[in-house]
Amino acid sequence: MANNFPKKEQQQALLDLTDYICERALYFKASAASVSISSTEGHDLSFADGAVESLEFKGGYDISISIYIGNKVASFSTSDIRRPILDNAISSLCNKVVYLEEDPHAKLPDKDLLAYSHKDLQLYYPCDISIPEQISRLKECEIHALAYNSSIKQCESVSFNCSSGYLVYANTHGLRAAYSNSFYNLTCSLLASDKNNTMHRDYAYTLSRDPAALRSVNDIAIEAASNTLARIGARTIKSQKSRILFSPRTAKSLIGCFLHAISGSSIYRRASFLQGCIDKKVFSDFVSIIDDPFIIAGIGSSYCDAEGVATKKRELVKGGVLQGYLLNSYTASQLGMNSTGNAGGPHNICVSSSSGDLQQMLQELGTGLYVTELMGQGTNMITGDFSKGVFGFWVENGIISYPVHEVTIAANLKNIFLNLVAIGGDVDMYGAVRTGSWLVEEMTIAGL
Repeated sequence: MANNFPKKEQQQALLDLTDYICERALYFKASAASVSISSTEGHDLSFADGAVESLEFKGGYDISISIYIGNKVASFSTSDIRRPILDNAISSLCNKVVYLEEDPHAKLPDKDLLAYSHKDLQLYYPCDISIPEQISRLKECEIHALAYNSSIKQCESVSFNCSSGYLVYANTHGLRAAYSNSFYNLTCSLLASDKNNTMHRDYAYTLSRDPAALRSVNDIAIEAASNTLARIGARTIKSQKSRILFSPRTAKSLIGCFLHAISGSSIYRRASFLQGCIDKKVFSDFVSIIDDPFIIAGIGSSYCDAEGVATKKRELVKGGVLQGYLLNSYTASQLGMNSTGNAGGPHNICVSSSSGDLQQMLQELGTGLYVTELMGQGTNMITGDFSKGVFGFWVENGIISYPVHEVTIAANLKNIFLNLVAIGGDVDMYGAVRTGSWLVEEMTIAGL
């Protein structure tokens, strides 16, 4: 897919601007400099009650510049691409950086780690759907959702979000890394009423870099309606210890905790429950977790990170054993390691499956709680203690019996990871984390 956002001459102008910024930083006696520029455009469209609720256009430039003098560094950001303005800002920053304290870890990435070679990962797809046609599709989604069942009382919102971007990373090591990307998202949120006129809310969504790859509005309407109706009749359950099955959507939250725990900033600040766990078992033996930046059209794909370091496919967990951390140049230096190409975070996280679809996972659960929503902020990343309010379903002998709310589940994340019984093949492919449902041996449920 051609990188045609922005137009070729605009791309060249931004590349020339990065050259100018690096040259001016050296002119003003900086020992090194780096710059990132993003150019974006897009819009957010929201539809409800048969009419357009809002249409907001977005776009512009975001420039971040870092100036190094020895082991001192200062940074600034702006949305102004005019050269005289940038020139004054660079000069002022070079004059000020000498007064800062030295930091031995403040430096550009090593030259041999930089992404001097471009890889086309097909991250940009133009949207040929006109705004009137987008509105028509959102209206169609609302009509399908409201017609699904008389208990669906209101379409809270149907929204379509699209954005295109052109990203450039450059530094005084001669790096010029650039690529275009795009994102498209359709979401439907509904309200349903039970016999007591209590309202229940749920949603469904589809996300892709390619608008042609989005699921149909009919599919999204049906899923959103089904999810919302399933909440009717929810009850609480007694406090107990039980097996827990996390849906793919909620399992992504557990993966998020793991990724935060192995981030370089958490490790060097000693703020992680996985401190010092490289080459140690942190998951069940069957678990493999890969960070793959090279998936074609992947949401997290990129041939370089936010510092211009070349990315690479890595096993984060192999056979349950932690293989390494997620490091940028600064955190790598703090830990005496090399950058892993994760400035800006992980890329596409792919978790291995050990079991089948949802029905098979429910059979493996047997009797226990199937969690479909997590609520609250109850995670201590230093100790690993995990406690969340949940919505879900009580399962008896592999069959969903009734919805459950107003309960809390708790355990330590170390135990959750080590006591994984199975990971389902019902993989949620939307977003940068790809995982199926997670079956955990035992957690504490606080209810009645």
